[in-house]
Amino acid sequence: MKRIGIIGAGIMATGMAQNFLKHGYEVTMWNRSPGKLKVLISAGAKQADSPKSVSSVSDIIIECVSDDEASRGVWLGEQGILAGADKNKVLIASSSLSLNWTDELAKMCSDKAYKFLDMPLTGSRAGAENGTLRLLIGGDKTTLESVRSDLETISEKIYYFGPAGAGMRFKLVLNALIGIHMNAISQARR
Repeated sequence: MKRIGIIGAGIMATGMAQNFLKHGYEVTMWNRSPGKLKVLISAGAKQADSPKSVSSVSDIIIECVSDDEASRGVWLGEQGILAGADKNKVLIASSSLSLNWTDELAKMCSDKAYKFLDMPLTGSRAGAENGTLRLLIGGDKTTLESVRSDLETISEKIYYFGPAGAGMRFKLVLNALIGIHMNAISQARR
């Protein structure tokens, strides 16, 4: 069974970690606010002292943080995910990120021959907690297939959109459509 590393401890990351733990995976985590990991540690997750430490002991590393700035902070630098990565690991960005940063990160991984997937999520808190997320994936299809059964642990449906960055592009289109519909509903109520 592959070892899972999760960077972040928000709603989505916590739900994913809980589901991996329920299915017997070894899960190592890092969060900038270590106190948020207490429940997960008591459920069996291991706590690392940096994103690099998570990356160095995991086979699949999933980053799920708040935004581009937080994402850059956990991927880059001497203690970042990339500093602990190698060609045998699968690196996954699950945050909703800008296309510029997603493409930059994908290129950095490609330049080092690292396996990278962008995998934004849909399904909200309930999907994360129940293991019924919908994963919107971009990246090498062979890489996806190598971890598909592992990702099925946290998801109801896996959608593959093409090369790295394609999953994020679809997620941003989806978010735009949701915003348009919400605006239309609020306008209709007036």
